[in-house]
Amino acid sequence: MKKIVLLFALGLMQIVTSQNHKEYSIKKSNINTEKNNFGISFCSDDFVIYVASDENNKRRLDTDFYLGYLDENGNIVNSKKLSDEVNSKFSEIDATFSKDFKTVYFTRKTNYRRSKTHYELFKADVVTPGYWINIQKVWFNDKGYSVAHPTLSPDNKMLYFASDMPGSYGGFDLYKSIIYDDGKLGKPKNLGKRFNTVVDDTTPFISEDNTLYYASNGRAGYGGLDVYAVNLNDKSNPYNVGKPINSNKDDFYYVEKYDDNRGHFVSNRDNTNGKNEIYYFEITNKDKLKKDQIIPFSEKDRKESYSKANKFKSAAKSIKTKEEIARQRKELLGY
Repeated sequence: MKKIVLLFALGLMQIVTSQNHKEYSIKKSNINTEKNNFGISFCSDDFVIYVASDENNKRRLDTDFYLGYLDENGNIVNSKKLSDEVNSKFSEIDATFSKDFKTVYFTRKTNYRRSKTHYELFKADVVTPGYWINIQKVWFNDKGYSVAHPTLSPDNKMLYFASDMPGSYGGFDLYKSIIYDDGKLGKPKNLGKRFNTVVDDTTPFISEDNTLYYASNGRAGYGGLDVYAVNLNDKSNPYNVGKPINSNKDDFYYVEKYDDNRGHFVSNRDNTNGKNEIYYFEITNKDKLKKDQIIPFSEKDRKESYSKANKFKSAAKSIKTKEEIARQRKELLGY
């Protein structure tokens, strides 16, 4: 999920002495397989939907939706694959459910062009957590860009998602679309530079207190995609949630369970081959002031980062090999 533009965009870091955020204890989920696992979300009080590669499919890296029960110890048990009415011949990526669990929005990879991955958003009615009907594409899907990674505001009146549609600042940006009383979606609106960078900003989730969590590789961080948080009730800037959620690899798909202190995120921190795994967390202290955490750029740093990243976008056209990308990443970022 990294783009080579990040080589300059991540060049600057700041260390400050305080940032108020939650503390966590984490562990790997018990349902990780030998292939990719990601895209987990809560679909009822005690059930989760997650995405896993089909272990029996040797040829393709298809991913499908699975339903499982989350027990009191954080283990997902009694998992089963959703039906072919939901799981398509392509890959299912992630889903988000309305607060009453009657509506689901989800992402599907809709083609396998080698040059560019393409995603679309779908909406469906939920009969039971594993049985969805009336599956339809959202109206602003387009063959020219991707729309993916949906999440809903706590009042279910706004759909947030990621897209590289025209008007984005760089790679994937965060967008929102109003949900009218009849269920129709309004015109997508880019969340702006407060949230988005010239690289990728993706996998949003909004907690019950209206805090937006999302992953970005265009801000100061530990490496790769990091999880950031920002309060949507005020004009504060996004901040890095720190360790142990973030690592020097990709960390994303942060979700919390409403009215609870538990949740999940996804990371490839323990895998040299880049395989994604699901992690379970418990929030051990929601309000403690934590020190010495990496936070976002200052306004001066942000402008300098944008300038360098834009210059690199032109130069990057001449970089054609993975080896060269890896060499520059190691030289500039140290990983």
